[in-house]
Amino acid sequence: CALILELIKDFAAYENASDKLESNLASLERDLFAEHPKVYALLCEVDGQSAGLAIYYFSYGLWQSQHGLYLEGLYLSPQHRRHGAGFALMKHLAHIALAQKCSHFEWNVSNWNTTSIQFYESLGAQAQHGYTDYQVNGDALIKLASH
Repeated sequence: CALILELIKDFAAYENASDKLESNLASLERDLFAEHPKVYALLCEVDGQSAGLAIYYFSYGLWQSQHGLYLEGLYLSPQHRRHGAGFALMKHLAHIALAQKCSHFEWNVSNWNTTSIQFYESLGAQAQHGYTDYQVNGDALIKLASH
């Protein structure tokens, strides 16, 4: 969990979101190693060195009435980008999705991250035009629940 947390911190810095980071060792241990986990982590190593991680969970597609695999985050350390580690993680996730009989494998990517967008498109992924991600959290979540 310490390694996962370090990679998450690096990812947050890369995304200019360090100020939003609330993950800690206790929450990762609780969520990743629960009796029935709802979130999973893959670690990637290259020559015995930590190269990156993928955090994922299973979603549900109403139109297909089947589960999907949702990639919450994919991060590779700068020295391991463009050398196949990202492809290896994505390929492994695709295998998991197929083994779990998922109808789809999805994720989001920051609009500014053209390098990642090009990488994902090279894998055959297509942007889901016509959709915008929304999120409610913090005080807005508390307010919504109290209505």
